[in-house]
Amino acid sequence: MLICLLVTIASQAADRVCVRASKVLIGKNLEHDRIVIIHNGVIEQVRPWHESLRKKCASLSEVQGVLSPGLIDIHIHGAGGNDVMDAADSPDALSTISKTLLKEGVTTWLPTTTSASPDKLSTVLASIAQYTKNQRDDEARIAGIHMEGPFISKDKSGCHPHDSIMPIDLDLQSKWFRDSQNSIRVVTFAPELKQSDDLIRWCNQNKVVPSIGHTNASEHVIKHAISTGAGLGTHLYNAMSQTKSRDAGAAMSILEHQSLPFEIILDGVHLSEPLVRIAWHLSKKHPDRFILITDAIRAKGLPDSNGTFELGDGIKVKVSGFRAAMADKPNTLAGSVLTLPYAIQTMQRITDCSLAEALIAATYSPAKAIHMQDKIGRLAPGLAADMVLFSDTNQLSVISVWRNGHVINPL
Repeated sequence: MLICLLVTIASQAADRVCVRASKVLIGKNLEHDRIVIIHNGVIEQVRPWHESLRKKCASLSEVQGVLSPGLIDIHIHGAGGNDVMDAADSPDALSTISKTLLKEGVTTWLPTTTSASPDKLSTVLASIAQYTKNQRDDEARIAGIHMEGPFISKDKSGCHPHDSIMPIDLDLQSKWFRDSQNSIRVVTFAPELKQSDDLIRWCNQNKVVPSIGHTNASEHVIKHAISTGAGLGTHLYNAMSQTKSRDAGAAMSILEHQSLPFEIILDGVHLSEPLVRIAWHLSKKHPDRFILITDAIRAKGLPDSNGTFELGDGIKVKVSGFRAAMADKPNTLAGSVLTLPYAIQTMQRITDCSLAEALIAATYSPAKAIHMQDKIGRLAPGLAADMVLFSDTNQLSVISVWRNGHVINPL
């Protein structure tokens, strides 16, 4: 009996990977000296360290720094010299982007399309779906697709080409959904368009998040869309109607709603600091509304990101420092070269929030917005062992990344 018990204990330890860290984000707090026990790529336990726990581990990494759930970017167009729309001709583009994101601690992302012809979108969506079937642990996980457009307002199109923007077409949306093998998770749309109520209902019936964005809608139209079932706001303040004396516009109407989550780009270019502080202040009762995104383009992650690049379906973008703008319309921003760790630091600096609050805005909050909070976004039993270890300094440098319990070296 004793021999059997010892064999059982040994076999249990043999396949458990453990990480002991000086600080660990658990729930809403950074806790000191905790161990994460991982079995078959899934978190089994998170508990205070005790010396007796060594025997539970086949391998034990004892690290100094801040251990966080892997970061999640639900709105990103490209990185490492590649664009999501390149997948139409080269699915390897998705691999390059995924590996580039892993280096900054992003373990899950939503490839985000731009407005293009129906056939081009069909090809891209099918290519992403096919690629996702055989994802590798040394790449950031693709958890679905974010379709930004083409059902958006030409008045608030940003860098989206006008000739690719179109009225809402549910038959076309259904076809794209089939092309994506049901992997579309977010659809950004303008609620002032005809059939927007039908699109919202279609999205909710198919477990897709309808997100308000690129819109010139009035306060009344925004509130109606939210009451109908819109579930997210796309890059708050940017490419949406602003506040007037007798109409709150899209941005303030989204903020006024106490539970609607929203994306926000904190690169020091897209938004003034007072607007960021207003958004955070109005989210304090429900802080998981506040979601950090990058909206990054292919220039991100390159040794030299300055120059002219192509975004989406032929959009020319000039990058200078942190600013990415249309080459022929320099006052129109076109994505970013932002990283999520930089956005986390910027959030702390502007809002005076805690590191834990800023990390949640890039982990649990985006996971919840796309209804994946029971799979990713927290360090808790039963969730994927996706983790990132940051240096415990103001720089928030990435030291190590784990995907499904596998540490990725070198980054």
